[in-house]
Amino acid sequence: MNDNQAFEKLIKKTKKRNTLKGILTSALSTIIVLLIILVGANLFVANTMNKQLELQDQKLNIENIAFSPNIFTTGQHTTSTAWAKSTTTETRIKNIDGYHIYYPEKTVQIGLSGTRNFSHDSIAVYNAKPSIIAKNTKTQEKEPIFFNRSATSIYKNSKKITLYTPPTHEAKTLSTMKNTLAEVALTFDKPYSYSEIKKMIPDNVMINYYWLGFGNNNTSTIERVGNYIGLNASDDGQGSLQEGNTKNNTYTGYKGLKQALTDAISLPLESHISDKSYISSIKSQLSSNLSTAKFSGVIVTGKTDNLQSLDDLNFVFASNVGLTTPIVPYETPLK
Repeated sequence: MNDNQAFEKLIKKTKKRNTLKGILTSALSTIIVLLIILVGANLFVANTMNKQLELQDQKLNIENIAFSPNIFTTGQHTTSTAWAKSTTTETRIKNIDGYHIYYPEKTVQIGLSGTRNFSHDSIAVYNAKPSIIAKNTKTQEKEPIFFNRSATSIYKNSKKITLYTPPTHEAKTLSTMKNTLAEVALTFDKPYSYSEIKKMIPDNVMINYYWLGFGNNNTSTIERVGNYIGLNASDDGQGSLQEGNTKNNTYTGYKGLKQALTDAISLPLESHISDKSYISSIKSQLSSNLSTAKFSGVIVTGKTDNLQSLDDLNFVFASNVGLTTPIVPYETPLK
């Protein structure tokens, strides 16, 4: 082999080596770029999902304090169902004089753009002479109803039509149900203060919930069945409310309720209550503090023997029975 051939062979080897190095370098660069993109995408997804989860948590907190009449969340957990999809589930109960009775879970599915799917508290209203009956479509349990004291309501096509739903007086019918606990919504003849209500309601029944009212006199009783705004009381049987506050998007007491309604107007809620004008009308009637606040009704629970006489109280405009459950020997009611 002469010198020229050896030199050409060396050049070929060098070219192959350089080509291989180039391929390896290019492949390594591509892998590094892909890793950077993947890490960046993962950080973007994680950051966006965290923000969506925080926002959803705030929305759930708003719904739990403002839109949950005698409905209490007992647990919450979030699971990742895909790379950019999570599902939050809340377990809930109703408090019937200390008995914790199952209420359908609330689930919300969240993606990068926000809420993808959510469960509704579905309530069906049935015509039943002389008035109406509301039932939870999942449990088929009766739901309590508050009544509008006005006979006039705004109906479809923006026409004012007299749509009068006669008030029920179902508390007295509980005399036929022995050894039973029940939930009863009481609509007052007019709004009363927190301190007045505490004195008005008999000690042998439990105040579970304070209802703020419909916001205006032209709201139909049927239109707002189940869509109530108010504040749950303490679960110890004392019917207590607190002044409360707001911290880190959590809400407690009357001040927390006020802030929750303010935030609800600015946020896209997935709750069954999403009517901003309705929320605004309720918010506009709120007082500066709990001591001057007025409520249009309450949900009370207790033994049917104690609830059946509530219709005899002069401040009760209507009474409507909700969930009922038998008394069992191994669990003592609070009242």
